[in-house]
Amino acid sequence: MIKVSSILIGVSDLKKVKPFYQKLFGIIFDEFRPPFASFMFDGLEFNIEEDAPYRDRKWAKRNIGTRKNISFEVDSLDQFLKKAQKIGGKVIKSVEVKPWGWSEAVIADPDGNEFIIEQAPIANSGWIILERDGTPVKQEKLPKRPRDARVAEKGNLFTPWYKEDEHVHIENGSISGVHAKGTLKDVQQVLKRCLKYEKPLLKHFGKKEDIMLKDALKFISK
Repeated sequence: MIKVSSILIGVSDLKKVKPFYQKLFGIIFDEFRPPFASFMFDGLEFNIEEDAPYRDRKWAKRNIGTRKNISFEVDSLDQFLKKAQKIGGKVIKSVEVKPWGWSEAVIADPDGNEFIIEQAPIANSGWIILERDGTPVKQEKLPKRPRDARVAEKGNLFTPWYKEDEHVHIENGSISGVHAKGTLKDVQQVLKRCLKYEKPLLKHFGKKEDIMLKDALKFISK
């Protein structure tokens, strides 16, 4: 029999990073006795450890501030990255859509330990709703359909999606995403093109209303 026993993450000061890991994973440490601490997450034991006299002299170099060979899947990369930054982490590599369809980013804890954060793709065709960074919004995250889809529902940013009018979504004076039909790759290319011409688009159409996608692309193509 063989199984994964634990995952080691080296840190310089356990007391300083304790709040970061608790808030990032929503956990409580099972053990906390520096230079060792541990917690369970998704069925795995994570050992967060400091350097100590009994370790070999290269332990810190190998284990603190290095890329960890483990990745974490989340529902929304955009939201998770904001959360990581808010609690003291750093975004080392912004969101990138891989050839196989998954979106990835890299974050680091306060000691510079890096982790890959990834998000699974949504359906390959049909309605695609993307956030500004290209991250797809999962279909189950969408609000319920209004009784009358022809009437904008107060506070429901996705009403146009129900009306089946592809559009560029505007929020707080900037492009916050695109709602369109097609493959994930195609819609991401459309979003990329709209962001490239963001300033002239907003100057022409205004910064308060969503822009019909066909009108935005027609303007860009002039």
